[in-house]
Amino acid sequence: MSRLSKPFQLPPLNPHQRQLNNLQIRQLIQRNAVVRITLNARMLLPGWIPGKSLPQKHFPTLETVVNHVDHICQIAGNVNHSASAAT
Repeated sequence: MSRLSKPFQLPPLNPHQRQLNNLQIRQLIQRNAVVRITLNARMLLPGWIPGKSLPQKHFPTLETVVNHVDHICQIAGNVNHSASAAT
């Protein structure tokens, strides 16, 4: 059963201006879209500042990527609408 019709709100993993909010994700899923998870630290990690954040101290892990994929899957209720890609 899809969670699209259920009134729940997952907190954003990274409230960045280029991130999709849950409503946008739901609308894409309703159109049978696939949401790509980019492997970019600025998109995956809250507080990443280009040119200032040091990759050695503030680096996305596989767990970080999985959390973003899971976020999409939780909203969709399945795994059909999430993918990852390098940028």
